[in-house]
Formats: sequence, structure tokens, C-alpha cells
Amino acid sequence: MKILKKAILCAVISFGAVFALSAYTVDQIVEPSVLEELKASGFVQNRFYKNGDPTLKLVPKTPLGEQTTVLWPKEAEAPVFIMENLYLLKKSELGDGNVSKMDTDYVSKIIRSVSKMEGMQYYSYSDKKVKTLYKECYCIAGPDDRTRVPDDTEGSAEGKVMYCMQNDCSFGKTNYRLEYHQQDKETSAAFINVSPVYIGFVKAVNTDNLRISLSITDCGDSFVVYMLVQARFPALSIIENKMNDSFRGRLEAIYMWFVAQF
Repeated sequence: MKILKKAILCAVISFGAVFALSAYTVDQIVEPSVLEELKASGFVQNRFYKNGDPTLKLVPKTPLGEQTTVLWPKEAEAPVFIMENLYLLKKSELGDGNVSKMDTDYVSKIIRSVSKMEGMQYYSYSDKKVKTLYKECYCIAGPDDRTRVPDDTEGSAEGKVMYCMQNDCSFGKTNYRLEYHQQDKETSAAFINVSPVYIGFVKAVNTDNLRISLSITDCGDSFVVYMLVQARFPALSIIENKMNDSFRGRLEAIYMWFVAQF
């Protein structure tokens, strides 16, 4: 009996050690240079446009967070616009406050529920008012096939690839490839345009020149949410001004949509 108790105790200790190693804390994964501001305000932003330092400064120090740093192809021309948003989100302030359900599996299902983004609202900085961002938004059969298919929310998100069409109020209909990953305490999504982005009749962004990344890390009583947009577009004033305001509003809208799903 003593031997059995000792074996059980060792197993519990071992499990606890493994869990401790697999868990993240905010202090561990956030750069010290931005940690104080993040804890104080819950939000930090870094922007780059054409000139200055294009270095990503807010990337969480986790496998999926750091994966976003290599999402833009090395052989491609560099993006001219980069925006990073980093959020500290307390679980107790989400939904009904039932933190027991708020694990990585739950989060991965949220970010794969693409059709629920249809009708989402955003603040238009150019028009100075709240508008509907996506008139239509749903998963499609393939990069060039807009046949509607169900959201794939079953099982782990790891390695899943989906396609979607977003009918954006400013950019019209654009197809995206969605790449998902999931580990024990984090999950991520990347939206990559597989059709051009237009402003009216003007081609603003070529295929594969817009990438929006999202990673969510479980830090016990809170989530660290990292969002990144990288884009390359022509140096035309009509496009530059529209893109700057649009991407800012869209990242904010996606974050607020994510929070509302709890």
C-alpha cells in the first residue's frame, strides 16, 4: 500500500511539473519593454508605414506567436504597412465569467466560426461612424470556388486549412486562405488573400500581398491576444490613406468580435 501511495504521489507531482512547464505567464511571453504598458492599459500598438523600423516588436514569445514572424514569404517584396496590436484580456470579464470553459479548445472553435463574422460592426475612421464591416462572410469550397460550405469547428485546429469569402464594405468580395494551428495553451489563425483586394475599380492589393495573423495564448486567468496585419500596396495617395484607416479599424473590429463570442 505504501508503495502504491508513493507511486501515485510521484505521478501527481510529475503531472504537476509537466503542467507547470506547459503553462504560460504574461511576464514570460511579453517583451519586458512593453510589459508595464500592457498590464496598465491592456493594449499596446506598434505601426510601420513605408519609413522607419519595420521590426515586429510585440510578438509573444511562444511557438505560435513567433510563427507569425515568418508568415510573410522571404522571397516576396517587403510589406509597406505593418500594424501590431497586443491585448491582455481577463477571463473573468468575458461572457458570463465562467472561466472553466475558457480553454484553448474553446478559443480555437471561436476563431474557426467564420460565418459568425457576417454582419459584424466596425468604426470607420474615414467616415467617422459605425458601419457593417462584412455584408457576407462564410467558408467556401476552395480558393477560386465561392460555393458556401460549413465552418470546420470540429476537433483540434492544428494544421487545418480553410477558405472563406468576405464581402467587405470597402473592398468588396475577397477570397482568403485560412491557416490554423493549435497547441496545448495557444491557438492561431492566418488570413492570406488569394484574390486581389479592390477599392472600387482600383486594384489596391495583389493576391498574396495581405496577411492578417491572430494568436491567442492562455495565461491562466487571462488571454494574451496578438494581432498582426502586413500588406503591400502601391504608393498612391487614394490607396495609402484608405488602407491606413481601414486596417486599423478592421483589427479593432476583429478583436471586439472575438471578445463578444464568449
